[in-house]
Amino acid sequence: SRCHDQLEMNRTPPIENAREKTHANSILRGFDRAGFANARIAAGLTVRELGNRAGVDRAAIVRWESGQCLPLVSSLSLCAAAMAKRVDDFL
Repeated sequence: SRCHDQLEMNRTPPIENAREKTHANSILRGFDRAGFANARIAAGLTVRELGNRAGVDRAAIVRWESGQCLPLVSSLSLCAAAMAKRVDDFL
């Protein structure tokens, strides 16, 4: 099964530099799913609210938190910003 919905990929902002584009669409290894879920809860956000704020498909967030999939760097960056966090906080 696919982990990353086409909808999520389509929401990724265009990046001109090919190297940056490859990095932004890379799957993030070493992702701390419990830390991510705890940060979301501490921020007082539901999965739906985080998804709406970040512009990320909420089903993808559920899959990250459950360990079914790893997030794209670009998607995690949007979620981290919506929680006033950095991507490094979830590694």
